[in-house]
Amino acid sequence: MSTVGAPPAARAGPAARPAPAGSAAPPVFVLAPPRRPARAAWRMRNLGAFRWAYVGPDVTAALALERALGGAGRRVDLAPLFRRVTLELRDPYIAYVGALGTRDPDPAWWLGPVAEKNPYISTTFRDACYVAACRRLLDGSSEDPLVLFAESPAVRRCLRRLLPGAAGPSDERIGVPCRAAAWAAAWGRALARRAWFLLREGSRLVQCRWVLGRPAPSPFPSPFTAIVTWVDGRCFGPDGSFTDGYFGTLARWGGTHGVAAATVPIIHTSAPYRAALRRFRQAPGPFLIPSAFLRAGDLWGAAWRSLGPRPGRRALPPFQGIDLADLVQEDEGRAWERTRGADLRLMEAMVGGWRRCGVPIARVVYPFENHIWERALIRAVREHFPGARLVGYQHARAPRLLLNYFIAEAEAPVMPLPDRIVTNGAHTAALLARSGYGPARIVPGGTFRHRYLLERGPQSVRRAADTPGERPTILLTPGIGLSEGAELVGKALRAFGGDARYRLLLKCHPMTPLSRITAALGVRDLPAHFEVTGEPIPRLLETCDVLVYAGSTTCLEAIACGVPCVNLLPDADLDLDPLEDFPELRECAATAEDLARTLDHLIAHRESYAAARRAGWEEALRAFFGEVTGDFQAALLTDEGRSAAGRDAPAGKG
Repeated sequence: MSTVGAPPAARAGPAARPAPAGSAAPPVFVLAPPRRPARAAWRMRNLGAFRWAYVGPDVTAALALERALGGAGRRVDLAPLFRRVTLELRDPYIAYVGALGTRDPDPAWWLGPVAEKNPYISTTFRDACYVAACRRLLDGSSEDPLVLFAESPAVRRCLRRLLPGAAGPSDERIGVPCRAAAWAAAWGRALARRAWFLLREGSRLVQCRWVLGRPAPSPFPSPFTAIVTWVDGRCFGPDGSFTDGYFGTLARWGGTHGVAAATVPIIHTSAPYRAALRRFRQAPGPFLIPSAFLRAGDLWGAAWRSLGPRPGRRALPPFQGIDLADLVQEDEGRAWERTRGADLRLMEAMVGGWRRCGVPIARVVYPFENHIWERALIRAVREHFPGARLVGYQHARAPRLLLNYFIAEAEAPVMPLPDRIVTNGAHTAALLARSGYGPARIVPGGTFRHRYLLERGPQSVRRAADTPGERPTILLTPGIGLSEGAELVGKALRAFGGDARYRLLLKCHPMTPLSRITAALGVRDLPAHFEVTGEPIPRLLETCDVLVYAGSTTCLEAIACGVPCVNLLPDADLDLDPLEDFPELRECAATAEDLARTLDHLIAHRESYAAARRAGWEEALRAFFGEVTGDFQAALLTDEGRSAAGRDAPAGKG
């Protein structure tokens, strides 16, 4: 990092914020986070008094920089401002992306990361909120220089264009050799990932032929329902039995009620593929194994078609006065390098294989989260089986900042959507009915995955804190996101790493194991009173005193068991709290100190706290989750059912 000097004169332009009359704007420096924070502190000594903020989700890097700078500068906590900005910009951003989709006639737009708006994949919304929050930092009265350490090169370029007088090493005007090196590196990563894709899927194709032989004829002579579901190792019992984690016994129920149905198990890469195939061969079906309907040419075609030209920078309308072109280019470039595009082509090829093999499809039911793989499935089904019905089952949480669930009203006629969306409860049905889909498409339903919560209701169970001499137990459940998981574990370590009064159990999401979290934190060993567990959440909740979560549905399981819970607010990522509409039913903590105080209070007053909220917990559970009834299952497998508009759901396309 080069030595920071005096900032250049403020650039004029519509995006720049004018300085207040009669005063000069404070100098602004936009820099990449230094690889050696100690050297950065030495180089910034000539700034005198200055403010600084870390812009990005890497909490560990921010803490390392704070330790290195010490008293050399005053850190500005961007987290409260960032959280406020995310809520303010949510609706405008949904409308902005919707406008882009309606003006772009290319069907491939709907299969891109920006149109998907999945915050675990696309960073455009989060980065735009970073930029907006940094712009507001200059609205204060401080005249001290402001140094912004931004992780993303696109965010740095965006900030330098937007903020008046922003200075720093310009990594956007690089020479031809550097551009060529970046181009070659991007293509190298993309080709290496395509090679791995071909190896993985080719191996699956060979194993499928070896274990199952050639594709079997259609399991039913007449048109039937295909239930597409995701499968991992948790779906198989010790005796080899198969349990559909998304749809439970729906296929069996259909068979006993005159609706022929077959399961399409998409086996996750974390599950041993050959072992899964053998178990499917022995389990009662029928099953349509995706690889059985693919050919070697489908793999090569998917890899080749997903490459295409590398995305470039394109002109876009401004969003809240911010030019998003750099942010979108970075988002699309990252997606281009990865193999999600190839996976989408395989999904389309699978549906084409059904038709080629004479499999008659009348209806397709699948887990609905409005992801791009679902849109590829919808397009392929409508191409190869024009008369088939598509039904999405919304099975999980849908917090307001999980933007992939929410669309602009103008998008609904042109976006690939199912004919019907059956939700897991009345709360989400009402939320989606107001969120662009329209009430006629939405049918309130029930939950297969969490039905046991409704059967048990909020419990009063003996806890560790009730036993003299036994340490209270705190259950920590990081979510699927690496950033939120690292924040939760990092703050818990700062709050209780040297305090063994509590026993802390770590139950990580299977997609984000503790090894990834500790690697992100730079931590090798956990204290002795921090324990990692693989026990099921229901069993853990029977003995824990308080749950701490970050964007996880474990909070709903906790209130069903009568366990108080604490939502740990993220510093640099989106708050995906499932209980956001029920704030009185859980506590929030933002810092390690907040977490320690909140847990001390809850442990000391657990019984009275739970008693005062037990009725509210029961009401929230009934709002989130509906019963598994015959009407609910019929809404998935037939055209029966009443929409959120209070009338029979339409039989045709919405």
